[in-house]
Amino acid sequence: MAERLLSACSNLLSVFSDVEQKKVFVLTLDHLDHVESRVRSSSAALLADLVAVLGEAQFFVAFGRILDLIKRDLARDPGQADLPQNEVVRQKILEGQKVRGLSSQEIFHESAGWRHLETSMNGMKLLFEKNDPSKVVSQELFDLLNECTSHSNRFIRESAFYIASAILAVTLENNDLVPSFAQLIRRGISDNWSQVRMASSAAARAFLMALTEDERAKYYSLLLPPICINRYYIAAGVRIHNQETWRLLFPENGVK
Repeated sequence: MAERLLSACSNLLSVFSDVEQKKVFVLTLDHLDHVESRVRSSSAALLADLVAVLGEAQFFVAFGRILDLIKRDLARDPGQADLPQNEVVRQKILEGQKVRGLSSQEIFHESAGWRHLETSMNGMKLLFEKNDPSKVVSQELFDLLNECTSHSNRFIRESAFYIASAILAVTLENNDLVPSFAQLIRRGISDNWSQVRMASSAAARAFLMALTEDERAKYYSLLLPPICINRYYIAAGVRIHNQETWRLLFPENGVK
């Protein structure tokens, strides 16, 4: 019920008064840490819409809240006893998998969303996609993304690259971070999970297309080889996306 009400609010923002919008804003901030993942997801989506309406001050508040949640959950031990009920169920499933030859921790990290971290990462992605993130791009944020793109859980890696894509689509003003983002993307488009390759392929396109032609050429030796190879990747989404990226970069003389 809660997630449905939160989803419905997105369609009612235009008829809410300023006071009502701010009350809903406080509610969504609180529900970002709800025990139920669907409520967290609905809250994150509504929060991104609210910030677009309420403005820059609320953007910084929302960003700070999500950033704190991500940092908290990255530091958590997945063996802690305070897992939500849905994760307790997952753990039981994983124990069954353990009998078939894989450790539960290996499967847990690679195949299941890690508690609240996945929904918080998706919340930041939505916030950045619907609002300008340029004023919060910093070394601290890059270091966090770097940690998440190296995470053992593929869902976290995927979300981190989509966040990078949202950042790169609107800003490359912090020139000191441009080479670092290039190295980050290079790692992602060689990931062994196709979903992570897809997210990092989106980031690669956003990165290269945001640069001037002269600046772009500086990163060809780093990024073009994996982009070229991914044009033949087994997963159709990754393959088609990189083929289109290649055509955008080289509408003529692509072979050369």
